[in-house]
Amino acid sequence: MAFEDSLHPLVEITCSAAVSYALANQAGLARARGDLAQARALLEESAGRFAEAGDTAGRASVGVRRAYLELAEGALPAARAALEEALELRRALSDRRGVGLALAGLALIDTTAGEYASAERELAEARDLFRRAGDRWGLSSTLWRTADLAFARGDLDGAQAALEEAREVLVPTQRERWLANTLAGLAELALLRGEATRGAALLVDARERYLARDDALGVAEVDERLGALAKHGLSDGKAGVR
Repeated sequence: MAFEDSLHPLVEITCSAAVSYALANQAGLARARGDLAQARALLEESAGRFAEAGDTAGRASVGVRRAYLELAEGALPAARAALEEALELRRALSDRRGVGLALAGLALIDTTAGEYASAERELAEARDLFRRAGDRWGLSSTLWRTADLAFARGDLDGAQAALEEAREVLVPTQRERWLANTLAGLAELALLRGEATRGAALLVDARERYLARDDALGVAEVDERLGALAKHGLSDGKAGVR
């Protein structure tokens, strides 16, 4: 998912812009590896290139990357400021998909900060944008954030409804990794309800999809979860939940 926010057909942009986007993508990978200092340095270089070129879309893309970096460091106000700037730039560009992604990011920050009403408004706008655009990728990721919000509120039914819709949206795409992520979320909800057999079945399904994409990390995480369930027993109502 590291490249999702800045997928661009490089044949339609200059070589300089392509380098700038590549730097931003490398920053996303560095953040995923936990090398936050390197991620920040790469983002600064990318931002400088975009600013020099007067590339508003590029600046917005870097703003989103910077927001998630700040979030990884626990700096919620800085993360919010970066995303609000990116959102303003994308509204000015009439970039509906970019607006939706920025709104979903703001909702994640607001959920983390306990600002649930703001998060719901942002998610509602993002879902509407993606539904009208027929954007399955954007809608599914926003539904994940919707599930996060419902879970934070203690609304397991709402979280399940969001994840079930995300699964329906993703099935036609055959994006196995995204489907696996959704199934893993549904599995955790089942386990929280004491439905260990159903939860284990969902985890096994998720594992097969991770395996199909050679996602070793996804497979390892599911195996760890299944191992914990096996240790505590798999009958309904008896599974230990971490």
